[in-house]
Amino acid sequence: MTQYANSSASAIMGAMARLLQGEFGAARGASVAVADDPAHAMDLLAAGKPGGLAIVLFYYADSAAGEEALPEDTLVDGQIRLGVVRSRGLAARPDAEPPPALADAEAVRTFLARQIAEGTLPGVYEYAGLATLQNRAGEFLHGYALAYKALYAYEV
Repeated sequence: MTQYANSSASAIMGAMARLLQGEFGAARGASVAVADDPAHAMDLLAAGKPGGLAIVLFYYADSAAGEEALPEDTLVDGQIRLGVVRSRGLAARPDAEPPPALADAEAVRTFLARQIAEGTLPGVYEYAGLATLQNRAGEFLHGYALAYKALYAYEV
């Protein structure tokens, strides 16, 4: 049987942010933040500086993951999103150059896959896909959202 870490949404988000701020963020000059909620995440991502890379983590939702609806079963299927935005500024990009925001999102995904494989994060993780990012007005941002499922047991 798989052992799930006794943890919390805040601890998981903090651990992911610290990993991204370290080796990954430092090498790319990225700003990494944990948002208070999804609306705050969109505000942070939209406020990026031209040419800058911003990674904002936010807890999207969770649901009970236990097989038997017992009060002592504290297993949670948490949904985490990472917004990855490269603010382009107004400079044109040569046609042959790959889209920077997509390359950045793929680099974050690869980095986290390696960290998950090494077991450096509390809990059990599953990559759940990549999607476009839109602000509250429905306008697209220059980036993508990576989705992860984090299985963990919350502490009682």
